[in-house]
Amino acid sequence: MRNLRKWLFGLLVLCLLVSATPVSFAEGASPSPKAAVKEVEFPIAFNRATGDGITAIAADGKGTIIVVSNLYYLNITHDNGKKWVSRKLPSSDMYDINYVKGRFYLSPMHIDPYNAAIGSFTSTNGDKWTPFTLEASNKEATTIRNVHYLNGQYVLVGNQEDDTTPIYTSSNGLNWKEVGLLPTEVRYLTWNGKVYSAICGEYVFFSSKALTLSRNQFQTDASDKRYAELILYTSSNLKTWTQQSGTVKKDLKYGFLVNDVPRKSYNFNLEGYTPDGVITLYDERNIYTSKNGISFTIQKSPSAIVNPFGRSPIYKLGSKYYTFIQYWYSSGVVRSKVGVSTDRVKWTVTDLGKTVPDSMNVLQAGQWFIGYGYQGGISLSENGLTWKKIR
Repeated sequence: MRNLRKWLFGLLVLCLLVSATPVSFAEGASPSPKAAVKEVEFPIAFNRATGDGITAIAADGKGTIIVVSNLYYLNITHDNGKKWVSRKLPSSDMYDINYVKGRFYLSPMHIDPYNAAIGSFTSTNGDKWTPFTLEASNKEATTIRNVHYLNGQYVLVGNQEDDTTPIYTSSNGLNWKEVGLLPTEVRYLTWNGKVYSAICGEYVFFSSKALTLSRNQFQTDASDKRYAELILYTSSNLKTWTQQSGTVKKDLKYGFLVNDVPRKSYNFNLEGYTPDGVITLYDERNIYTSKNGISFTIQKSPSAIVNPFGRSPIYKLGSKYYTFIQYWYSSGVVRSKVGVSTDRVKWTVTDLGKTVPDSMNVLQAGQWFIGYGYQGGISLSENGLTWKKIR
């Protein structure tokens, strides 16, 4: 018995010595990874779609459509609207949703500056979601503005209260690393094969005299002598950024000021279809293109698709191009037309009348067009001309 006690005492001492010894890792090794974050399922509220307004919508082109409703629900269908289920959102925040290369991203639109850990979610199917937070080097609360797949990796554009934009990258769309920080809001991020271009809005200004325009300054509307300058940053690696245009100039008469400080506008939109290596933006009257990602040129849009209420991006389906044009019909009623083209120059325009939701916006998901109005209606089309209501 005495020997047994000695043996146990010696074992205890050995354990204490081992626990007090610093642990070192061989070069190239790392500590054990943290436990994987568990997926969550939001509770089912209804086995149908709700009928309220639409805050945001995304689709994977394989039949899954996810709608963020105004009443804090996620409407989800996996068969292009034949069956729906509505799940409760994780909070009463207003949420945005994005889809890129196999993943949906759900995130609050608004930023609580007192909450540094804003909860976002990602999912491959819309049913089970993995929560995550974005940590920024400036310690500011960060949510998602948009997500891209560029140059072989996921690239996430962050959104902060003061419009500073952290940029994150990921190989799998789940684990994110901040790689850069821009001092302004970024609307779109593009890659032309050599350069990343951050499209950050534009400054609108007016002049009654002819101007000598510098890089990325354009006369956007001759009728009211309106001009705009694109706010543009570029980078070769997403880490270091150079401002190419969009600095405030003392001699310009800006159209929108707050306390004598010019404020940005967001009239330039990213085109839906662009030839390889050509970045294309558009507004209600013009098209802007760039091959080097630094300097843009302007040309007038074909008259058939010009409308003061705007249009959708130009999409490509098969050998044809499509754009959807809103127009005023009567007081409180905005209807849509579809323009179809084989060359993006000559367009055949067809009035869609009452067959589509009022004030319809359109996204392309694979071989389908999805049209939705903010009042809640959703319709589906495979040719842009005939539509079926699915919500």
